[in-house]
Amino acid sequence: MPILGGQEGKSSAALSETEAEAEAIRTSLERAPKWEDMNVDGLSITQVAVSRAASEDNSFRYDVTIENKGRRFIGNMEILVAGKTPAGVMKRTSTESAEANLSAGAELMSVARYLRASGKFSVPANISPRMIFVKLLEHGEIRASKVIWVQAENLS
Repeated sequence: MPILGGQEGKSSAALSETEAEAEAIRTSLERAPKWEDMNVDGLSITQVAVSRAASEDNSFRYDVTIENKGRRFIGNMEILVAGKTPAGVMKRTSTESAEANLSAGAELMSVARYLRASGKFSVPANISPRMIFVKLLEHGEIRASKVIWVQAENLS
């Protein structure tokens, strides 16, 4: 679903502003530090693969591994570059789909900077893998993000 769709009636100046914003976020993602080995209160986050090219709908996909208390959660996150939804909104399409959407208003790597600097992030023992990542997104104020969990396994 194209992010810029439905803007046919907008002035070319407004559309140019949207395109400029998308390019600014794209540039910041390219220059941003990687998710390399962050450890926060026993939560280890390792980036396992990154797609730098914007897809058809102006999104970037990050494949992420999270390890917490002997469990490994493998999932992926899409950053929608030009899309906007109301701040703090989270939707679940179904329990089985394990999807979460939320947005705030900052670039992707503010998560890494925030977690490294804060020292305040803690993870309850019974938290679900989806909510671990939602909390990371909330703390990082990521713009229009979608998280899809695909696997969880025990480490032993």
